Amino acid sequence: MAAVRGRTVVAAGAPTVTAGKVLVTTVDPEAQGGVSAFWNAVGPFLGPSAEYFVVGRRHRERGAARIAARILADWGRLRRVLDAGGFDLVHLNPSLGPKALLRDAVSLAMVRRRGVRSLVFLHGWDPQTEALLEGHWLSLFRRTYLRADGIIVLAREFEDRLRRMGYAGPIYVATTAVPEHAFDRAPADGPRPEGVRLLYLSRIEPRKGAAEAIRAFALLEKRHPGVTLTLAGVGPELPSLSALIRDLGLTRARLVGQVTGAMKTKVFADADIFVFPTLYGEGMPTVVLEAMAQGLPIVTRPVGGIADFFESGRMGYSTPSEDPAVIASFVERLVVDPDARRAMGEYNREFARRRFHASVVADRLTSIHEEMMARPAPPKARS
Repeated sequence: MAAVRGRTVVAAGAPTVTAGKVLVTTVDPEAQGGVSAFWNAVGPFLGPSAEYFVVGRRHRERGAARIAARILADWGRLRRVLDAGGFDLVHLNPSLGPKALLRDAVSLAMVRRRGVRSLVFLHGWDPQTEALLEGHWLSLFRRTYLRADGIIVLAREFEDRLRRMGYAGPIYVATTAVPEHAFDRAPADGPRPEGVRLLYLSRIEPRKGAAEAIRAFALLEKRHPGVTLTLAGVGPELPSLSALIRDLGLTRARLVGQVTGAMKTKVFADADIFVFPTLYGEGMPTVVLEAMAQGLPIVTRPVGGIADFFESGRMGYSTPSEDPAVIASFVERLVVDPDARRAMGEYNREFARRRFHASVVADRLTSIHEEMMARPAPPKARS
């Protein structure tokens, strides 16, 4: 089946096999973003029962005409794959953004017309898109996504919101996943710098907490001159962060841009504390789970899926405050207490291994697939 993109099962863990066949629509594995990262980590552990169909923007794709043609081609390929039959469940993976939701609404309609069970995994939760869904888009959302046979979300608060919108089917609260290699913290190259090293890593977008991390660090630098801050990531807010660092006269804060592969491993290895005071409506930010897997204590805010598991005082500190002074006070507790940093980091590593390791998340996802396939197949929809 040429239209379906398979994945190779790695030898790192035994794959779990479901009783039926699942078609997973997912984005280009070379693309940046949470959906791609999730399936690159989890896919190898699902085994041959899951087959993959790539949708969405391709790596290095440019031009509106080419994108429009590719969208139409994707829908045509999906229609042919569904018509060929053989799948007991179709698992869709839209991020909660307007473009992905519209794209997969059409895909979901194709699945329903053919009487195949559907499962929608809503990756992330964007407040602006939610406002659309509760306003002008609510009717469309009800006619498409709220008729799916099952929905997966990344936080209990998102489950509550779907119930308020009128969804009556099964909702599963899942997590993002940490790839196996994330647990292998590499030692720093050469002599480590003096003082405690703080790390912020994320896409640099509004309300992701990078500016708050910088302002908190500015307060810490006055009291603890040896402390450093590394900010990794790219995005539209990068120029304003550079200006903020300059305006505050910070000499021990640095922007290192996008980090992947060995560079990403190194910035984690060089860090002592992970600071992520996000204000955004996060789903389950993988970077927090990766920092835990790397054995770092965390300072963050209780948003989205973070609120469902984070143990403030044991994993680090979580504060509802957006005030940089409050954030700095929690970071300072860790700066001055190396024993607490060590204990929290060890606890975080083991917690992440038990809850967020890709093989563990794959087992949970397999259970959801099996439960969905045990449900009666829906009738073919007329529209």
